[in-house]
Amino acid sequence: MNLKCRMCKSKFKRYGKTGPIPGFCLECRNQRARDAVSRFQKRNIEKQREESRLYFHSNRETESIRNARYRKAHSKRLLEKNRVNKRSNRARYRVYEHNRRALLNAAPGKFTKEEFEELCSKYDHHCLRCGLRERLVPDHVIPLSKGGTNFISNIQPLCSKCNAIKNRHHCTDYRN
Repeated sequence: MNLKCRMCKSKFKRYGKTGPIPGFCLECRNQRARDAVSRFQKRNIEKQREESRLYFHSNRETESIRNARYRKAHSKRLLEKNRVNKRSNRARYRVYEHNRRALLNAAPGKFTKEEFEELCSKYDHHCLRCGLRERLVPDHVIPLSKGGTNFISNIQPLCSKCNAIKNRHHCTDYRN
């Protein structure tokens, strides 16, 4: 028996009594099902996130293996995506790397990109050591290795060259 699809208007055959949903070809039926799932997920986004989180925690080992396989199979594409993302969000990544290093050193505190940009604005985007208007990087007044914190109150904006000269051996505060 030939029928006409209600969505795409194409003709299709219905096989037996238990064929596709009456009035829809196989492709349109599948599209309707995908749309219904998508609508359900949007309406129940918090529930979906919680279920996903619980599934991941109860299947951590399996998921880690699956993720590792995916990263290995798509490594070039992921590397390029990360490069593009880092280039377009340099300040955010710089702050992320500083916070990550502080976390590894078990230093208390955290600062955001906005806090660092506000600190740079306070000093008119000039390096506090040499006074040049270069690209500024966060420098810890008291280094993390010497027990300093990662709060914005322990950060001063220096250019890369001055930060490298200061290194971690000196506890020099150029803010005054």
